[in-house]
Amino acid sequence: MSEINLKNYTKKDKGGFTLMEILVVIGISALILTATITTFSAMGDMQSLDKDVEVAESYLIKAKNQTVNARSGIQYGVHFASSTVTLFDGTVYSAGSSTNSVYRLSNKSEISLIGLSGQSRVYFEEVTGKPSATGTVTFRLKSNPSVTKSLIIHATGLVEVSN
Repeated sequence: MSEINLKNYTKKDKGGFTLMEILVVIGISALILTATITTFSAMGDMQSLDKDVEVAESYLIKAKNQTVNARSGIQYGVHFASSTVTLFDGTVYSAGSSTNSVYRLSNKSEISLIGLSGQSRVYFEEVTGKPSATGTVTFRLKSNPSVTKSLIIHATGLVEVSN
């Protein structure tokens, strides 16, 4: 009879992964995924805050421009509340007016401080475009109140965004 080659029947290294190696890869993947999600979430929050401040700034500019350009003598203003910015006509804000244009802030940001000469609204004078109140309106992230942006309304009617 022929000889049996015992070398062919010995245990060979199969080249697979051990349980420990798989667990290490899963752990590292979980850390990377968590860091990525946190980063994108923070970026989304900042984009929401930026958008809210930009809309509020555009409402102020629109109110000023409409007042200066109005031929019918109508003045326009902007009212600030913790979660809304409202463009209104006239010098007195009326919450229920059908002519109001209300912008609701995203659920990620809020107005934390309204420092407009003791008021929560500002309207603009005809011809000159000077505001009835000056000061700052500060917006902040709800998830991280230390992250803020401010709108500064100057006596000339200039509106500036500050970080």
